[in-house]
Amino acid sequence: MDNVMVTVLCTTYNHREYIRDCIEGVLAQKTQYSYEMVIYDDASTDGATDILREYKAKYPEIFDIIFMEENQYQKGVDIVREYIASHLRGRFTAFCDGDDYWTDSYKLQKQVDFMLDHPNIVGCGTNATVMDYRDGSTYPYCHRRRNCYLNTNDLMWGEEPLIKPSNTMLRTRDYLENSEEINYMGGYSDRPVLLCMSLISDVYYMAEETIVYRQFTPGSWTANHIVYVDHDNDLRDSVEKINKLSGYKFDEEIRRKYNNLEYRKANASGDWGLLECVGYGRLIRYGCKDIAVSLWIHKNMSGIHENIKKLWRKARKIEE
Repeated sequence: MDNVMVTVLCTTYNHREYIRDCIEGVLAQKTQYSYEMVIYDDASTDGATDILREYKAKYPEIFDIIFMEENQYQKGVDIVREYIASHLRGRFTAFCDGDDYWTDSYKLQKQVDFMLDHPNIVGCGTNATVMDYRDGSTYPYCHRRRNCYLNTNDLMWGEEPLIKPSNTMLRTRDYLENSEEINYMGGYSDRPVLLCMSLISDVYYMAEETIVYRQFTPGSWTANHIVYVDHDNDLRDSVEKINKLSGYKFDEEIRRKYNNLEYRKANASGDWGLLECVGYGRLIRYGCKDIAVSLWIHKNMSGIHENIKKLWRKARKIEE
């Protein structure tokens, strides 16, 4: 296919039960521009590859399927640079994970129109409908109902509005030229990609829900991380890394964030969370000396206080 405007990139592994929904959501798109779908299958073993071959045979001009014989994700391979980059021929790249699916047949058209009208914007994403695989319940992924621009500072704290990969469209050149930085940030999930892209320009958030984002499907990230996810450490690491990539442009903002009233309230309630992950050195570096002292007291004196209480209770029992 020549003059491709959009490449839809789908990465999949053992998504036999869901991949048809994903593909049909792409085929249902009504656009004035040409698009193709590149599907990277990371050595599925559940029969999903048979479905992919079926669609390839039916729509050879649309589908470009990359089949792996061994799972590359488990080896820690940078699959975008090693296997996918040369297949992204579109001016823009849109994303849809193999267990998600689009529900708005004009999703691509809306995003392309916006990107063409705003050549200085690196990407845009929409809201999503979350579907909980465990009980079938649904709810909006993000509760902000107004379109808005998001910069690095908006994105790096993990606060609303949030954008998932399956909602997103990026300029392909920017995406590929920053693959090394994305990999340094932690890989090609939503947070590293959008944070790195936001160093180039703002990202635009569209409040309408255009996809269904399945959570807790067997084998998915959300299912594998349901027992324990160290959000505080993940957040700390991503903030530190994006600050380093920016040339430490966000030192002052990080200082304010660590030192603001919200964190003081959290400390007062005993929820030290992120601050414990940040550690004394970083708090002092960002000018939060009083909080660093409070954290030290919390970590070192609370045990002493408990021991004193235990000794006091023992003394009371001896007296009785």
